Amino acid sequence: MSAPAPRSSSALIGNNVLIHPGCSIGQDGYGFIFFGPEGHLKVPQTGRVLIQNNVEIGAGTTIDRGSLRDTVIGEGTKIDNQVQIGHNVTIGRHCLLAAQIGLAGSLTIGDNVALGAKVGINNHLKIGDGAQVTAMSGVKDDIPPNGRWGGFFAKADQAVVQGDRCSGASGAARHGRSERRGAGVMEEAPVRFELVDINEILKTLPHRYPMLLIDRVIKIRTDYSRHRHQERHLQRAAVSRPFS
Repeated sequence: MSAPAPRSSSALIGNNVLIHPGCSIGQDGYGFIFFGPEGHLKVPQTGRVLIQNNVEIGAGTTIDRGSLRDTVIGEGTKIDNQVQIGHNVTIGRHCLLAAQIGLAGSLTIGDNVALGAKVGINNHLKIGDGAQVTAMSGVKDDIPPNGRWGGFFAKADQAVVQGDRCSGASGAARHGRSERRGAGVMEEAPVRFELVDINEILKTLPHRYPMLLIDRVIKIRTDYSRHRHQERHLQRAAVSRPFS
């Protein structure tokens, strides 16, 4: 049984673009003028979908054509399966969108943004460059550049202290946690982050870069002479072989 071929109309597609089976690109977006019980009037969808170079689009993803402006997928962006991208959405360069995300119309998403699975974002919002949103979050407000948000409704991660925002491109973070008791209530102290260089992580975890995807590192051991079993366990868990 063959998989359904991707369908596209009203779309301009760049070089080295990979579109997986079952995608629909360039169909009308969801736009109506509300008239109540008498019915609704369809808003003409006259824009296009512009997909820049080196984009990958997962199976079953739908990308609506623009109505007032083009829908744009920026260069190098990678989109997982079953993602819905509404009309007039602009996605920047080198973004990562996990499965089953829903992007309402007229969003503007900056460069190097990472969105976890099943994130939903309301219309007409702006997501700044380098922002990250954790899985299953609902976003109803603008997110500033390099913001790390999560929850429903999504809020800024208060554990990230004074600009030590984690970035999947530049490295990962390690943290410590302390607790105090008072009146029978357990409270968590703010989590402090310290950025760790990606080269230090690669020395510890023998995965093949850039397949290494880490949110944060809790602790790094530099002496493996007495912990070879840990290194072997990491090698068995790795998707790709370690460096030879």
